[in-house]
Amino acid sequence: MKLGGAGLRVLRWGVWILLAWVLVRGVVSFLPASRTQAAEPQKTDVKSAAEPAGLRAFPEMFTREYLTWQPANPDERAERLKPFLAGSLDRQAGWTGKEGAGQAVENAWVYGVKQLSDTRWLVTVAARAVPYQEGVAAAPAPASPAGSAPAAPAAPVGRKTLPARLLFLAVPVSATGAGGWVVYDYPSLVPAPPRGEFTGPPFSGQTVTDKGDLVKGLLNGFFKAYLEGSDVTYYLMPNTKLPTMSGSWTFDSLGNVNLLNDSAGYLGVADVRAVDAVTGARFTYRYTLGLAEKDGRWYIKDLLQKGE
Repeated sequence: MKLGGAGLRVLRWGVWILLAWVLVRGVVSFLPASRTQAAEPQKTDVKSAAEPAGLRAFPEMFTREYLTWQPANPDERAERLKPFLAGSLDRQAGWTGKEGAGQAVENAWVYGVKQLSDTRWLVTVAARAVPYQEGVAAAPAPASPAGSAPAAPAAPVGRKTLPARLLFLAVPVSATGAGGWVVYDYPSLVPAPPRGEFTGPPFSGQTVTDKGDLVKGLLNGFFKAYLEGSDVTYYLMPNTKLPTMSGSWTFDSLGNVNLLNDSAGYLGVADVRAVDAVTGARFTYRYTLGLAEKDGRWYIKDLLQKGE
């Protein structure tokens, strides 16, 4: 069968279209699916879209019970641990107490969460623990001179509290079929994370001269009213609203004030000295404020530290 001139032109255009499509898609699209998949690295991290309920609270509660005990009542500790431990672990989770020594956890916080599989996690908990010793006698009463009344009896035996310490515990937990949690293996004592360092400036932006100390005057009046719970509308841009403070603070003075200009506009960074009306302690706080200038006057349009 012979093709006419028109048929040859159609065939030629079809071949060119096919070649163009190959160039656009790439040769890889013609390889078997198994080869292209094999070329991709295998993902080993197991991550869930959202943490299941109780993932942080359960190991935190366990840590409180695990690191708290009374020297004269070890069975009480075992009863507190019972709701947390897998049946394969001993009732004290590897703990043996010492006579006369106890410990109490003041507070505990989840510091890190690492997922090990679909149902298992390793949760690192930081706990502030206060050890103590019982059976510590107070100083003996002074001896009575000869011929005088008998000396007073010695002070009763008491408790000596030792310095608090911060412990980091890695707790292996697993989700159960009933929707709960269990500590399926012994926890691990882990080192504290390294102390953080920060070498950059505390704020960014180009420093601008506060002509006539107008910004400093604005912030001085604002913080005096703000910390004492008074109305601050006069200092704000229209439609700007800030939550009201409790009024249990007294404004002391304004320290360094830096006026900056960055991509977001003008910023004011201020050191604010305040007095706690309850304890009398003095604090230096640092605030960052969004500022705007209008008709020769400065206004506050936002406050970064407003308790959101």
